[in-house]
Amino acid sequence: MRPTQTQEERPEHEELLDILNRIKDFLLRHALRIAIGVAVVLLASTVYRWHVDRRDAQTELAWETLSGIPDSVELFLAPEDQSEQERKKAVQACRDLLENAPGTSATPWVLLQLGRLLATGGEWSEAADAYRQLLRSFPGTTAETTALPAYAAVLEQLGEYGEAAGVYEALAGPDGGIHSLDAGRCRELNGEPERAAERYRAFLKHDVPARFRNLAEARLAELPKGKPLRLPPAADVSEPAQPEPPVPTRASVGAPAGSEQEETPGEAAPQE
Repeated sequence: MRPTQTQEERPEHEELLDILNRIKDFLLRHALRIAIGVAVVLLASTVYRWHVDRRDAQTELAWETLSGIPDSVELFLAPEDQSEQERKKAVQACRDLLENAPGTSATPWVLLQLGRLLATGGEWSEAADAYRQLLRSFPGTTAETTALPAYAAVLEQLGEYGEAAGVYEALAGPDGGIHSLDAGRCRELNGEPERAAERYRAFLKHDVPARFRNLAEARLAELPKGKPLRLPPAADVSEPAQPEPPVPTRASVGAPAGSEQEETPGEAAPQE
């Protein structure tokens, strides 16, 4: 024999049935909207997954292609005719990556390599454009820091001595690091002897190799005599003597910033 429900149990049971009926009525009235909402969620999830997979594929392609692009040292060691042919192929490969796989983790390094390859071929304006795009789009990255000395050297080749001096000064920092010598040279060539002297004095505050110290002291002695450096032919202004650090592989991008070797200032000064 079933137990008789108490007065307290019956209202609770009826309230539960009422809630279930309301839910049923709601689903019946809004079934189409619910179906559309579910479909939209599924479609959005599918599109997002496709986008992520596509981005991963582009990133893999970019790193794989970048790892196969020869650096400036490899091009230098190759026969002249082969070197120029390989350089042009490498430049086109970088440009194809920038167009077909933009915005990946490899993109700043692609721009860095493109700038180097263009500079190797004497395409100074195009190299400067590649470096500017890197500095503008990826500030604060290791690739940007790595590009700055080469960018300054390219600006010197273009005769943009004031802008080159600004880049060198940024590299030297407020205490006047080793790039202060480069900044002083560019300030001289830009017709700013007072600022050049400031850079040389900042350079001499540091423990630097004797040949660089002698050069800075010689320039400080000549400036009061009104004997600034002469503007050299573009071909006489060389990039930093120290070899450029290689473009990293994907696995090494996560290395802490500041691991690059410090660039050595240009040793050869233009002749008076």
